[in-house]
Parts: sequence; structure tokens; C-alpha cells
Amino acid sequence: MVQLHINQQYGKINLSIQKPEFRLSIRHPQLQLKIAEPRLQMQQSEGQLEIDQYPSRASLGLKNRTDALKDYAQAGRKAALEGAARRAQEGNALMRIEHGGNPIASIAKNNSEDPPVDINIGYLERPNIRYRKGELRVQANNGKVEGHFAPGQVQGQHQWGSVRAYLEQKPSIRFWTTGSVINRQL
Repeated sequence: MVQLHINQQYGKINLSIQKPEFRLSIRHPQLQLKIAEPRLQMQQSEGQLEIDQYPSRASLGLKNRTDALKDYAQAGRKAALEGAARRAQEGNALMRIEHGGNPIASIAKNNSEDPPVDINIGYLERPNIRYRKGELRVQANNGKVEGHFAPGQVQGQHQWGSVRAYLEQKPSIRFWTTGSVINRQL
């Protein structure tokens, strides 16, 4: 009897795969700033306040030597004139002693009495006040900003992937028979 034998070898396909690649090269942007700060300088001279209290003190009787001497001299002249007038009046009263009255007693009485107390509730002079304002000098220097900008850069490199198919093993079928004389191969 004839037996038919079949031996089949399947074909094999293999794939050669190269994956795609994408590379990025990044250079970041740079900003450099040079800053000169603004400056403000202010100088102020002091104001001057002058208060002269001499008029107030003088109205209280506290005067300097020159003014006090002038006042004393004037008061002395006045007292001398008043004294001369009083003595002349007393002399006239004594001269008319024959007309009656008691001029000696009245002169004695007048000279023995204390003079009336002089109370002065009065006005005080205001002090002299002068003010000179100070000067203000301002000097301003503007600030400055200088900038240097270097833009960033992005570069990309792309390598395409590939798929290559190839036949790794060829398909084949082999037929043979046993028990017979025929042996053919396809």
C-alpha cells in the first residue's frame, strides 16, 4: 500500500523595527537687567526763630542799663520839678499866713503822709517775634534700567522610524510516498 506523507514548513516573516526618535535641544531665554537705582537727596537749612522779650520785660520795669538810666533821669527831673512846685506852693501858703488858716499844720500833715500806692494793672508789651524760614534743596537723580534679552531656542531632531519585513524562513511543502516507486517533490 502506498502512503502519502506531507511535511509542511510554514513561512516565517520577521520584522525589523527601528523606533522613531525625537530629540529636543532647549536653550532657555535669558534676561539680564542692570539697574541704577534712583536717588533723592534733600538738604534743609534750619529756620531761625528770634524772640525778643525786651519789650515785655521793659513794661514790667526790667530794663537794660541805658533805658533805666534814661527813665531815672526823667523821673528825677519830674520829681525835682514837682518838688520845686510843692515848695513854691508851700511858700505861697506861708506867705498868706495872715489870711487865716493853719498852713504850717497842713504842710506838716501833707509831708507826713505816705504817698498813695500806685497799682498798675496794665498792658504788657508783646515780645518781638521774627522767623526766617530755612531753605530746602532737592536733588533727584533718575534711575535707569538697562536690559539685555537673549531669546531662547528650541531645536528638534526627528528620525523617522521604519519597519522592514523580510522572509526569515521560506514556506515549503514536501510530499513523499512510501511503499511505491513514485517520489516527487514540489
